[in-house]
Amino acid sequence: MRRGRGALLLAGVAAIAVVFAMTRKGASSAPPGRYVIPGDGTVYDTKTKLTWQQATLPVQTQSVAIAECPSVGLPGSGWRLPTIKELHTLMDFSAAAPPYIDQKAFPGTPTANQSAYWSSSVQVGNPAGSLAMGWTVYFSSPVTMFNPTNVSAYVRCVR
Repeated sequence: MRRGRGALLLAGVAAIAVVFAMTRKGASSAPPGRYVIPGDGTVYDTKTKLTWQQATLPVQTQSVAIAECPSVGLPGSGWRLPTIKELHTLMDFSAAAPPYIDQKAFPGTPTANQSAYWSSSVQVGNPAGSLAMGWTVYFSSPVTMFNPTNVSAYVRCVR
């Protein structure tokens, strides 16, 4: 019985994550025109004061993404994998079609159904013995949810 409750709780959390993203539809977190694009492979967000990697890195596991962001090879220091809150600020819910991100600032963002982007945030409260889960954003949907940390997803670093 206890095992069934854990699965039900896990399914409930996933549903909440999807509902959270979908209920914000129509409200733009990252409206067009809020970015400065200096032409060096970075994008500066004037609202959050974060500097983003403009390109998408190839798919990889969350731990590899965390390890690779500090050496991404872009100007400045302090590059890292963003938190889920930071990554979510890139969502543009006012977009008419995928990807739900400013395409001028972030061209080439994948739109396939399974095009998740890793954050550094992990799901807390996993039942003992279950897979480690990390939070992801799908700019193709748009949704925010968690995935097993050992699966591959896209990466966009921040500083």
